[in-house]
Amino acid sequence: MDIIENLDDSEIIKIYRNKSFLIGRDIIYYEKNSPIQGIVVDIDDNGHLIVQDSNKIIKILKSGEVNFKW
Repeated sequence: MDIIENLDDSEIIKIYRNKSFLIGRDIIYYEKNSPIQGIVVDIDDNGHLIVQDSNKIIKILKSGEVNFKW
């Protein structure tokens, strides 16, 4: 039996946040084909990335691709 089947959604998101290597990292994401630099500040309760851009504006990224450097 898969351990995840025994967890509710809030527990899964909590584990996801704790294991995420993106929180605190600088990233580049795209809006209307334009690259935007930001930092991942958290993951919301729906699993979306919460990003602060260089203008200190908070964005919720619901889908797409991000680039980062190790």
